[in-house]
Amino acid sequence: MFEKKKLLLAILTASLTAGMTACGGGSSSSSSNDTANIEEQPPTTDDTSTTISVGSETGRFVDSAVDGIEYETSAGYKGITNSNGEFNYNDGETVSFKLGTINFGSVNAKGLVTPVDLAANDPAKTANIARVLQTLDDDGIPDNGITITREARDKAANQNPTDVATADLESVKNIILSVASKNTVAPTDLVTEAAAKSHLEETLAAENPVTSCGTGTTPVTSEHLVYKTYGFIRSEANDKEINLMSFGAAGDTITEFHNDMGFSEKKTGSTWNIPTAGSLQFTDNGVTETFTACAVESTDGSPYYLILEGVDNSTLKLYSTKPFTQPDSTQSYLLATVTKSSDGTLSETKNDILTIDSEMSAEFLSDVGMTNATITNGALEVPDERGQADTSTDELHLLSAQGKRIGIYLDFDSLGNLLNVGTATSISQANPVITESFAGKALVARNEEKEETVILVYKASGTVYDYHNDAYESDGTQVASVYESQWAVNDATGELTETETVEYRDADGQVIGTEEFSDTFRVFESANSMYFPERTEFGTAIEVRRASKTQPISDADFVGTFNVKIPTENTVDNELIINSSNACTYSGVACDWSIDTSGKATLDFGAGETATAQIWQLAGSFDEFAFLITHSDDSTDIEVGFMTRK
Repeated sequence: MFEKKKLLLAILTASLTAGMTACGGGSSSSSSNDTANIEEQPPTTDDTSTTISVGSETGRFVDSAVDGIEYETSAGYKGITNSNGEFNYNDGETVSFKLGTINFGSVNAKGLVTPVDLAANDPAKTANIARVLQTLDDDGIPDNGITITREARDKAANQNPTDVATADLESVKNIILSVASKNTVAPTDLVTEAAAKSHLEETLAAENPVTSCGTGTTPVTSEHLVYKTYGFIRSEANDKEINLMSFGAAGDTITEFHNDMGFSEKKTGSTWNIPTAGSLQFTDNGVTETFTACAVESTDGSPYYLILEGVDNSTLKLYSTKPFTQPDSTQSYLLATVTKSSDGTLSETKNDILTIDSEMSAEFLSDVGMTNATITNGALEVPDERGQADTSTDELHLLSAQGKRIGIYLDFDSLGNLLNVGTATSISQANPVITESFAGKALVARNEEKEETVILVYKASGTVYDYHNDAYESDGTQVASVYESQWAVNDATGELTETETVEYRDADGQVIGTEEFSDTFRVFESANSMYFPERTEFGTAIEVRRASKTQPISDADFVGTFNVKIPTENTVDNELIINSSNACTYSGVACDWSIDTSGKATLDFGAGETATAQIWQLAGSFDEFAFLITHSDDSTDIEVGFMTRK
């Protein structure tokens, strides 16, 4: 019996959070290596430098999570924050943050650091730090996280020293704008003080939530609720619920859009009432529930959220919706919903991407073509033709105080019937790919939990090599192998076509026939990621998968000590030491390293050795790399691994 090789899409099943799922087939490799997920460490600047160990504690730097800013602890440990804003430290140390010569300040290291901490609670200094951080954000949307690029770090290293907290920002504005000039959305001016304060205040409301009514809250009145809309998203493993509630006049009905444990419905039978300030009643089918109710408000008096306390000591938070405004630049949202499997398992499924440009033109990953979105009563309304003969109108309602830009997405059919209640989370702007997106590039998909890595190398000639270790023998042994296919992109639609020719052989290994398999699907790309729709056998997109782009490795990023994890080998963890003299040592074996014009690193083990190692740095990451060893005398001897900085 012959088994068809899997096309790229079938094995590129790395999800946005968990990475990839396993797939079968492929030939085994024969070498060794492995890496623990070691945190960042400063590059060794010469062959005799002393390595400073990573701190045992993890903190976060937020005004939204700040990704890509440099930090240094008082012990001398240096690193760059990751996408969660995380940095490492030891208890009792101080930590300072900077971007080249642009200094943001220092503070006693702790679990959560904000501009308020760096400014020692000084409002003017806090505003300065927040304004500069938000201006430096790569896509200009700090609500989805603040990302500082390597290009910005490089430019900042060549500027005059600046203390952000005390600087006259107008006098250093040109420096800040120059540093961010290569951003995906290059800023033309500093973020205003009012906008920076509003964003930081909302972030702090999410990071330091009020848990009960009392000090710092206001009793709920009808004014908080009449013709207002609130919602919440609960995402615990065994308790997933999404709810959007629109209140009518006092004593009137509530329109509720609800996804409870994977079942979506619209409810209109309940009513609400405020008998006294601070008390809220809901009546449904003749049964009335009374809650103590209070509001947590912003400085302008508008509520971030309401806290409802039941007589059974239960607590529920309802977050206010905030108006969607026409974007200055393209915005993208990852759409997801809660699904329930036949065995009762709940999961969140990422099922599409919605992109809206500055002209309010909208498009979905799963559907070629643009539609014109509108804003009605603060909600984004999107014409939707996905999988239906007639156009429907979906709605996106953004929620306040979530720590990131996230909302509730209502999917309707063409008759206005509710199909699904899901979520929409802002991501870096994602647009359809073109040929240049792939030619000469490499992508990496990673499942850290399963220690699975896929490396996709797209040649400009139209060939793609798929190196992966997510295959398993019948006894469960993890193996690595490589597939070869052809690729092409329709630049007009952003569709990628994969074609694989499968050879069928007889018992003597002679080719007795071939068969060609092909698949076409849309792909979106952001600055650091590619998004693919995983399809069912009937061709319907059911889940969005993510692969990381790679970036050119620089000498400065490469020098240091690394751990290489290759789970298919006898020795899983191996140490790689990269010296500034272009010499290296891999698992005790001497080697030489070089970086080619594409930014890929290569390890050469000398004459007589058949092994060659290739290394790609994940885009936007300081300490994560894909690692591959191939052998010139055996094309089936593949070692696929993942490398992290010690």
